[in-house]
Amino acid sequence: MPQYVILADHTPQTCPGASKRVGDFARETLSMKLPELSGKLGVRMQTMLHLDPGHKTLMIVEAPTIEAVTELAFESGFTQFNDVQVYPTSSLEELAQRSANWEPLYE
Repeated sequence: MPQYVILADHTPQTCPGASKRVGDFARETLSMKLPELSGKLGVRMQTMLHLDPGHKTLMIVEAPTIEAVTELAFESGFTQFNDVQVYPTSSLEELAQRSANWEPLYE
């Protein structure tokens, strides 16, 4: 199944650690909404990390489509307090094969 990277970042003002309301919402999302939605959308969480000391989260997921990952971000509410970016990924081997026949731009 394809892998995707989700990068989410928020301002200090919307940090779950600084705002009780956002903190309560984020804890509910992580403990209840995310597992249920992931199953419903066919998204499997591989890792979720906080990028210290900033206000950024990195998630690596497996999903059938990028649309399923985007829907997870919307339905979970992550987009309400984060700027969320979703990236498809490929292995370095896949990238090397794909780019083997590209015309070089630079000498």
